[in-house]
Amino acid sequence: MPGFMSKPHGEDLDFELFSNIVLKFTAILMVVLVLLAINVGQKLDQIISPYRFSGGLARPQLYLAANETENRRDDAKIIVGLFSESYAKAATYVDLATRETVTRSETETISGRYYAAPYFSLALLAGVSPGSIPIDGKQTPFVVPNFSTKNYIYLDKANASRRVPASEQLARNFLKLWSDTYGNPVYPTRAFAEYKNVRARIYVETAQDNFVIGHSTVSAAQVKSGRLDFLTSMSSANTEVVYLGQRTQDGLLDFYEKNGFADAAKHLRSHLYPGAAGLAAAKDYYSLLTGWDQLSADEKSARLGRADGDADLARGEYEKSNARLAVARYNNALLEDALKKGAAPSVDSLPTILAYPDAWQAYIEYRMKADPTPPESFITEFLQPLGFDKRVMIIE
Repeated sequence: MPGFMSKPHGEDLDFELFSNIVLKFTAILMVVLVLLAINVGQKLDQIISPYRFSGGLARPQLYLAANETENRRDDAKIIVGLFSESYAKAATYVDLATRETVTRSETETISGRYYAAPYFSLALLAGVSPGSIPIDGKQTPFVVPNFSTKNYIYLDKANASRRVPASEQLARNFLKLWSDTYGNPVYPTRAFAEYKNVRARIYVETAQDNFVIGHSTVSAAQVKSGRLDFLTSMSSANTEVVYLGQRTQDGLLDFYEKNGFADAAKHLRSHLYPGAAGLAAAKDYYSLLTGWDQLSADEKSARLGRADGDADLARGEYEKSNARLAVARYNNALLEDALKKGAAPSVDSLPTILAYPDAWQAYIEYRMKADPTPPESFITEFLQPLGFDKRVMIIE
């Protein structure tokens, strides 16, 4: 019979021509397949490498300090520092000329830290679940605390420089407010098999161009500047960052009110929108805040811009913000008193998430059911700067 793509010839010649063509096509096809496999392999390697593995046996760490202060401009009596491991371990000092914290050794470098009064530190840590390990019938902390001995240096109301030492006892009392497990002994050295399935979790939401952890909102610029660098010490095979989606202004409050968490809703509303009783209790702190009429022209202009030029709206939002801040500082004073005494604070003075953990857990589960997809900015401006991008799939 005639050969494939050939003129009539003998049968043997036809078969030879057909065979040659098939062999040539087969060779070309194999080359194409090899090139395609290489290209696809390269692309897959950018997503999941078959020969690179992550893991680790180290437990997540938290480096912190608590310093008792006097005559601070905001009247805070205690300041809590949350540090990156590099900052906690490096020898540092404050350059009086620049007011910058620098290392004493040229071979050491440091990343950022977070300083705030107890209430505001707890408002942030409320969005971090430290996990626990069952040992001898008790739940003990999974995240290992490391107590810094660094002094805290600040300018007081008279613009004088002050240096105060760290208090390990205050730091221990602070941790108990974060999690009841810190009332039990901490066992830093344990076999991996005991905690391989335990997880510390950092719950994060996005709100416009900001990130929300617990009750705290942090901008991308603040993340970049190192404000959340203390989270890098928690990086571990046993730590997960969980994205919960977009947080609307009253999203958490609405959830509590609509799902039967009346006490949690009432508590949160009193912190977000203080009523007459709350403002009366916090009146001394409210009087210390700058009123709308005392704002500089630049500050007013910025707030007017955010309110689309509506002066009444801008003023109203500013006064609401001042009310929230005054109540927060009042609650902070109650927490400071409890910390100094080593006593349990009133539930009303705690951030709502810590005061009503069951309601918060229900909110987490509700948000996770939606299987939210994080925006690209969450990956590039939050996960990557903090080193939590091991599960991120990037194709260049």
